[in-house]
Amino acid sequence: MKQDNYHVYLNRGRSYRQKGRLDKAIADYTKVIQLKPDYAVAFLLRGGAYGDSGDIDKAIADFDETIRLNPQIVYAYLYRAGCHYRNKDYNKAIADYTRVTILAPDFAPAYCYRGECYGHKVEFHECISDCTEAIRLKPDFARAYCSRGSAYIMVQDFDTAISDFTESIRLNPHYVSAYLFRGDAYVKKGQLDKAIADFSEVIRLKPKKAYNYSHRGEGYFQNGDWDKAIADCTESIRLDPKFAKAYFIRSLAYEKKGLSDKAKEDLTKGQSLTSEP
Repeated sequence: MKQDNYHVYLNRGRSYRQKGRLDKAIADYTKVIQLKPDYAVAFLLRGGAYGDSGDIDKAIADFDETIRLNPQIVYAYLYRAGCHYRNKDYNKAIADYTRVTILAPDFAPAYCYRGECYGHKVEFHECISDCTEAIRLKPDFARAYCSRGSAYIMVQDFDTAISDFTESIRLNPHYVSAYLFRGDAYVKKGQLDKAIADFSEVIRLKPKKAYNYSHRGEGYFQNGDWDKAIADCTESIRLDPKFAKAYFIRSLAYEKKGLSDKAKEDLTKGQSLTSEP
């Protein structure tokens, strides 16, 4: 095929990617690169497909080449930052998000995502600052409120955290993380009924996640409701028999009810799961 017909492969590759047929998308983008080896967008798109497929190293390599060919393509830095984030290489992710803020200073997500990287580095004030800037640029950015709220929890400002999570929920009533983290903040304040209500909403939204039941079970345990704690942990274990935390919480609840044999059995099971490689 002639070089000027590369767009046929490009368009088909986009179609394949939208349909989730990533191997075929990658093959078509590779053909575009063979026809036009200096075409930065082809590397960008193939990198995205590699990222979707979980091949992070190849994705990063393609984004590197995109940037070499055209250092002004904002999305190359943005996507590469996402890959570094997935690799837990937060310093490199921060560097790329910073480049995005230079090239596109009004792009709110870059500040939010960089703030989340700072949060993972335990630099919570930097996280708060970046998320605040994201909110200034995009006042309806639910994720930025949620991420900032998480940082406020870590600096022990629970009231401000709750306020941020509440705003996040107002903007997106289906935002599971906001309910979960607000519940955690309520636990920190000793407002267990409110915490349990939030954890119940998390379960309503995500009923097949073992972690969510153990989280509410822990709330019930702290509230002195041993039977409900046991019921939630039992459901958590049914969903994920290898989820150690549920065994530990249920063990404590059994102990409170005087069921020492069951408590010991769960404790032993939880310990065996945490010691597995």
